[in-house]
Amino acid sequence: VSITENGKRLIEKGFIEDEFLKKDFPLETKELTEEEKFTLERLSKRKDIVKVVIVREKTPILTKLGRELLKTGIESEDIIYNLDALILKTVVWKGIRFRRFDIKINVPKIFGGRKQHYRAFLDEVRKKFLALGFTEMFGPIGESDFWDMDSLYMPQFHSARDIHDAYYVKEPKYMKLDSALIKKVKSAHENGFDTESKGWQYSFDSTLTKRLLLRTQGTACSSRMLASKELKIPGKYFAIARCFRYDVVDATHNCDFYQTEGIVVEKGIDFRHLKALLRLFAREFAGTDEIKITPAYFPFTEPSAELHAKHPQLGWIELGGCGIFRPEVIKPLLDKEISVLAWGIGIDRIAMFKLGLNDIRQLFSHDLQFLRNVKA
Repeated sequence: VSITENGKRLIEKGFIEDEFLKKDFPLETKELTEEEKFTLERLSKRKDIVKVVIVREKTPILTKLGRELLKTGIESEDIIYNLDALILKTVVWKGIRFRRFDIKINVPKIFGGRKQHYRAFLDEVRKKFLALGFTEMFGPIGESDFWDMDSLYMPQFHSARDIHDAYYVKEPKYMKLDSALIKKVKSAHENGFDTESKGWQYSFDSTLTKRLLLRTQGTACSSRMLASKELKIPGKYFAIARCFRYDVVDATHNCDFYQTEGIVVEKGIDFRHLKALLRLFAREFAGTDEIKITPAYFPFTEPSAELHAKHPQLGWIELGGCGIFRPEVIKPLLDKEISVLAWGIGIDRIAMFKLGLNDIRQLFSHDLQFLRNVKA
C-alpha cells in the first residue's frame, strides 16, 4: 500500500473533519458555516464522534393582566418556595414569608402504575395467612372429578352436586389417576371403607371419576394435600383457588371466582378449636369479633356450619362454610383417622366490601377509567 500524490496533497492540506473537531465544543449550529454544517452531517453518521442536542429557549412575556398588575405597584420580596434541610439549619427562614399553597384547588391527576385492585387484595390476604402460620397449597385449574368431588365423599349421582354445575373439558376428556387411590375412594362410597359408615351404597363408576373439568371448589386442593406425602401433622394449610361454575352472571354471581379455603390437621382438635379459628378469621378479614355460627350441610363435613360476621358498616354478612372432615374423606386419603378442620371463605364478596364495590364483575373489570379511580 502506498500513498498517491492526491493523498499527499490531502495530508498537507488537512481533513475538514480534523479541523472541525479541533474547535471548542459545544457549538451552536446556527453559528456554523456551510462547510462546517456539511462536516457535522458527515460526522453524525459515524458512531460516538459527535452528538447533537436540541436546546429549547423560552422567553416569558407579560400578559395583558400582568401589565395591568405591574401598574398597581407590585414590590418584589423574598419568598421561600421550597423548604429544605439547609434552610432549617441556617435559620434563613426567619423573617421571610413562605409561598402560600391552596391545597383545595383542583389539580391534574397523575395515574401512576399500580397493581390491579383485586390482585393487590388477594396478595394482602395471602400475607395474612402466612403471618398466621399457614402454609399455602396449590392445585390445577383443570381438575378431575375425583379430586374435585369424589374424594370429598360427594355421591356421583346425588343432588348435592347440583350447586357444582361444572364446565367439563372436551379434550383431553380424562385425567390419569392413581388406581389404588381410586379403589379406596370407591370403597368409601360403596361401603364406608373400614369406617363405621355404610357408605352411599351405590355402584361407583371408576371411569366417570377420571373426567376432566374446570375446578368448581377450592376444597379440591385440601383433598390433594391430605393424600400428599408433603402433608405434615400437625399442620395448617390454605389456598387461594380460582374456581369455575356455570352460573347466570349478575351483580352478585360470576362463573369465574376465587375461593380462599384450608384445613388444620391435628390429633384431638374439635369444633371448639374451629370456632376459635373462625373468630380469628372474622377479626382479620371483616374487622369484627362479633360472629354467628349457623348449622349447614356439606357432603364432606360433619358437623357442618356457616360463619356470619357483623361488619361495622354492612351489618351481618356470610363469610363462608366450615366443618370437620368426615372419616369417609380422611381415611381413604390418609390411611388413618385424624381430626381435620375445614373452612372456606367467599373471598370475592369480602373484597367487594373492602374495596367498596357493589358489582362482583368490577373485581375483574377492564375499564381503564374504573381501574384508575377504584379504591386500593
